[in-house]
Amino acid sequence: QLFAIYIFPDSTDRFRSFLESSSNNPGIETDPVLYSKDGKKYGFQAKFFSNSFDYSQAKKSLEQAVKHYSGKVDVIRLYSNKDIKKESKSYKDTKNYLAGNKIELQFIGSDEIFDEVRKQEYLAEYYFGQRTISDKWIQRHNETVFSNLDKRFDRVFNINTTTSELLSLFCKDNNAIEIINNKKTDILKKINKLGWKEKQDYKVYLASLLKAIQTLPNIKYETISESFNWNDVVMEKIRDEIDPIFKRKNEIDDISETSNANNYGELYAERNRIENILNLTYEIAHLKNNKKLICNKIMLIAGEPGIGKSHTIATEVDFLQNTGRNSVLFLAGDCIGTTPIAEQMMQQSGLDISFEEFIDLLEAKAEAQGSDIVLFIDALNESTHYYLWKKELPRIIRLINNCNFVKLVITCRNDYIKDIIPSEFNTDNAICKIIHNGFFDSSIE
Repeated sequence: QLFAIYIFPDSTDRFRSFLESSSNNPGIETDPVLYSKDGKKYGFQAKFFSNSFDYSQAKKSLEQAVKHYSGKVDVIRLYSNKDIKKESKSYKDTKNYLAGNKIELQFIGSDEIFDEVRKQEYLAEYYFGQRTISDKWIQRHNETVFSNLDKRFDRVFNINTTTSELLSLFCKDNNAIEIINNKKTDILKKINKLGWKEKQDYKVYLASLLKAIQTLPNIKYETISESFNWNDVVMEKIRDEIDPIFKRKNEIDDISETSNANNYGELYAERNRIENILNLTYEIAHLKNNKKLICNKIMLIAGEPGIGKSHTIATEVDFLQNTGRNSVLFLAGDCIGTTPIAEQMMQQSGLDISFEEFIDLLEAKAEAQGSDIVLFIDALNESTHYYLWKKELPRIIRLINNCNFVKLVITCRNDYIKDIIPSEFNTDNAICKIIHNGFFDSSIE
């Protein structure tokens, strides 16, 4: 199945059954097939070993492939449940033997096999009994939650707030990418606007700054962390030009403090222009502040009742879903029992698995799709026995912190914080804390 998926990735046949195999296929499992991407003919060999990889047995099979398929197959993919040392003499001899017969050997070991299986949810469940969280389940679940939110979530009402921008950066969504790239574009516009009216010394600096920023490539999801270093890259390129600017600023400050210069008005105006010029550099440096939001795994959004916390996170979940990213939203208000509250969320969602297993499945899914999955839990204060969260959150946070691809956003009313949120939240710098003020500026701690 994995070989068929590799050769025919766009096929809609769930179980690729169009490979022909018979007892007359010595050395490879099926007749060679044409791979449309490179025009070569591929075959494959599958080897299962109880102990270590048996090089001699594998080589015998490959010798049979050469004997019967030389000139008919260009590439043999060798799948095995045991990994090999590609620098070993036995493997190199086998690879060179095939190369001498104009056949390329591609080895696929256990780690690569399981990585591929995780990407194919039906294979993981069919062959290994491994449960998965499917895209369809996530979409159906979120739509049910949107419906349960009723008037607290309106897809039509979508106005950006400071909190929504901070949340975008935390989730690394498409809006966050646009925010960062637009910042660079805005700075370039400001440089062009200032440059034409400045005197020559400052024009040289602005030209260097313009050139330095223009060399910065636009970031995308995979390269978003590169924006943390933009300031260092720019400063390295403009260091020689910026030093005289700082020197002139200091000279003006010294003159202003020690004398009643007749041209004080001119000096004051020049100092203001220097501040405007230097502020352009500071705007690049300000992007470093995004690092905590982008890299941290936990976010708490607090605020007064009715301020729009539920709408804000539901809008983000909907946006992620519409742009091909998975995220899962739970309503803490659905938890009315006294049993461990994370397990209640699983039961309310119709999942017959533990919360820990749920997180493991999200982690595997996120790794396979190549992007983070964000778990949202809304309105902790609305659980019937909301005090249970104080005991449960440390365990949930430990599970999330052990993940590489799963993040967590929780919301809570301000007046319940002391009863629900563990005290260590206040001193943990790895947790982003947002005070949501609706249409007014929000704050981040």
